[in-house]
Amino acid sequence: MILIEKLNQKLQSNLKPINHESLNKTFVGYSNLYQQSVFVKQFAKEQGCYTEETVTRQMNDRVITTFSIDNRYILVLKDVEP
Repeated sequence: MILIEKLNQKLQSNLKPINHESLNKTFVGYSNLYQQSVFVKQFAKEQGCYTEETVTRQMNDRVITTFSIDNRYILVLKDVEP
């Protein structure tokens, strides 16, 4: 099973990949688990995910959760209009 399928299963979502300035793999879609639109970023290293989570928590309340799948670190945020 590929990453997006695993994410969709875990988040009960319909994520779609998007291009993002961070160059990390990113996805957006609606999560039935969290009952809202989510923005999901995948990191290769735990430190990158932890740093972004920490900085985001200091700036706003967008962080929903973090977890790992297949040695990839996942940050789930509330999706907001750009």
